[in-house]
Amino acid sequence: MKDRKTQRYAPGAPLDSLPADHAANLLGHELGNVLNGLLGMAGLLRDSGLDLEQERWLEAIEESGRQMLRLIESTATVVQESPAATERSTARMDGLEMLEQVVCCHFPASVERSNRLLLVIEPALDRFWKADPRLLRQVLDNLLDNANKHTRNGDVILEARSSGRDTLVLEVCDNGRGMDRGLGQRLFEPYRRGANGDGRGCDGLGLGLYVCRQISAGLGGRIDPVARAERGACLRITLPGLLGSDSARLAHPSLFARLDCRLALDHALRRSVGGFLSRLGIDWADAGQPPRAPPHPGVLIRGIEPGGGLAAPCLELSSRVAGADHRRRLGAPLLPSRLAPLLLELALEGFSFGDRRGSALPRHRSGQPGARDRRPE
Repeated sequence: MKDRKTQRYAPGAPLDSLPADHAANLLGHELGNVLNGLLGMAGLLRDSGLDLEQERWLEAIEESGRQMLRLIESTATVVQESPAATERSTARMDGLEMLEQVVCCHFPASVERSNRLLLVIEPALDRFWKADPRLLRQVLDNLLDNANKHTRNGDVILEARSSGRDTLVLEVCDNGRGMDRGLGQRLFEPYRRGANGDGRGCDGLGLGLYVCRQISAGLGGRIDPVARAERGACLRITLPGLLGSDSARLAHPSLFARLDCRLALDHALRRSVGGFLSRLGIDWADAGQPPRAPPHPGVLIRGIEPGGGLAAPCLELSSRVAGADHRRRLGAPLLPSRLAPLLLELALEGFSFGDRRGSALPRHRSGQPGARDRRPE
């Protein structure tokens, strides 16, 4: 009988005739070839004269491809049995950029299931973290994929905040079918699968949460289910020692501090957009509150639900300058890097062309949050 450890692959032979490690290496090699071809074509597309929005989407495609290549190159770390074997990287990474990339990549799946995918960032959270971006990205990919599968016509929220001096906390919450709270840590056992948002069994092997637990433990942290009153599921990753390496932030235009923003948004959108505004140094309040005294230009931000050609919710930003309404629209996904340029445009218009007696907020009929607001404050 041939020793399978020394058996060589014959073209056309089934992979299951090889030892598991040889088969995995061969499969990874072939997948790598395909991905490199796709990344090469994406590079050609980048040189074809794209606009800024198209370049943003292409960047998300390229980053997803690079992430897959990194996973192929480190297959042994993906499903390892010993969490301690994971080498903890102390490399400086742009955490906020990674969060935006993850949201961009999972946005199409959320639209397909009629979900809103929202990003909530604590205003004071460090931009740069000490972590392995490949492993952290893998955890978030698994959690967002699970949340989208188990939710339909709802919200999937990725939240990032700090705890104490150096601990990073990441949460992925949804308002889908929820999970069995009695499972506890058994939720993270391999090959455990639940029902999706339609009540049918989910696709996949049931390894996603197991991988998240292994990686979280290897990074010196943990992942836990969070009990909450609302419908749905919430999983929290706690990672000590990832923050505090660099508290530097990008400088924002001083005009932002002179803007007066009012939000006519439901609870979930208000948490997301309000956090973005606070991080930019912009004062904001609900639409029903009185505006600040002139000469602060007023900007009203309201949500527009899908329909009339819109596949996903978007934001409308409007301000009244010199008696004329100026409007901008921001389509999903809603990200800080996409919101800031529109606010800067409105601020420049307000100070350059506005009536020096002050700019008024456009009227909002109800002054109340949107119709989707069903949650207590």
